[in-house]
Amino acid sequence: MRLALQGAALGHAESLMSGAYAPLTGFMSRADAFAVAANGTLADGTPWPAPVTLAGDTGDTADAGDQVELSDPEGAPVALLTVTEHWDGFLAGPLTPLRPVSYGAFLSLRRTPAEVALPAGSIAVLADRPLLTDDLLSLDTSEASRLLVMVPAIDGQEALVRAVRAGVAELTGPAELVVIPLPDPTLAEVVARNYGAAR
Repeated sequence: MRLALQGAALGHAESLMSGAYAPLTGFMSRADAFAVAANGTLADGTPWPAPVTLAGDTGDTADAGDQVELSDPEGAPVALLTVTEHWDGFLAGPLTPLRPVSYGAFLSLRRTPAEVALPAGSIAVLADRPLLTDDLLSLDTSEASRLLVMVPAIDGQEALVRAVRAGVAELTGPAELVVIPLPDPTLAEVVARNYGAAR
């Protein structure tokens, strides 16, 4: 079976595979999704701000144990989903990457948490708009820490990435710029933590 990912589903899949959504390694089960909606936690009690689910247009043929190949918008396979549950039109289960991210712009900035080594005390900001001069002055960090600037880029955000990149170049303190596929900004704190920074 094959399922083409678009928009939020593609962004979630990339973040799950990169480790940006740790401890999640796959799309949520019914129990996790319901616990998040009711209590703001995963089923095991881990705080979690928003559901990470996959609407699965595979009919009723996907059963527990089946593998579904997930592809990017260009049709290239990106991951295998091992189905643990098929509930209310959603597929749950862990993802196994099939190849590195190869779609979209600014691939060199789409670095994983493992590729970005941040020292203790680093801070993060979600740059969902161009950074102004006052923003830049308030974000400068010391040499002992770094600033993680996360740009959410899913659909056609090239202009935003260019504007933020130009702003980061003006910073006097050390900074790391990463482009992240973040469909839901409420997950920014989770992502920042997994990159080793605090918001």
